Amino acid sequence: MAVVYTQDFEGYSVSDDPSSSTKFASNLSYSVVSTPTQEGSRALELTSSGAIHDGYWVDSGHTDGNVDVRLALRAPDISRVRVGIIGRCHTNSGQEKGYVAMLRSGNTLRLAELRDHNETTLSTTSISTLSDDTWYWIKLSMGTDSNDDLKTRWWQDGSSEPGTWVHDTTDGSFAHTETGVGIYGFIESSDNALVDYVEVDDRTVASSSFVPRIIIY
Repeated sequence: MAVVYTQDFEGYSVSDDPSSSTKFASNLSYSVVSTPTQEGSRALELTSSGAIHDGYWVDSGHTDGNVDVRLALRAPDISRVRVGIIGRCHTNSGQEKGYVAMLRSGNTLRLAELRDHNETTLSTTSISTLSDDTWYWIKLSMGTDSNDDLKTRWWQDGSSEPGTWVHDTTDGSFAHTETGVGIYGFIESSDNALVDYVEVDDRTVASSSFVPRIIIY
């Protein structure tokens, strides 16, 4: 395993929009804010105003879709957002597609296929009660034992990462040759969520040209 990408937003100024150079639409707003985190004092705020919207911050600069991705997230009202990781994200026949692992309302961890904004659940598990304004970690592992392996887990910030997976399944809908990975957010009207730290581990080979891009709908 090699860490090929990390982002903690500490290099941005408050109010910066990291997506501004590659934004295709603006259904979600992205802005760096000042807030205490485990990694420092900056986080990325995802905001929806006037409607329910989803969006992605996706990287496609590595060589294979068999990667582990983890991020830290927090929401003032966790019952009104879905926030997590999208993996093997790609466009096919005009549709954005990929695997999504997310914490969401109802105190659940969901693993789903995303096709053109529509989620098809692969597995949903009830977890401990999620608290508002609390940092949580979520991890999506793809291709651990075979190309079709999908695994997820979560833990509260300050606790140790669990040694077991909440979801451990297989699905062959999206090939490991699709390499887009990043942030997924589905935000209720006038709500927001924060993402602090994003890390990608590539179990094949580290890329020297790992460049993030933004896709927002």
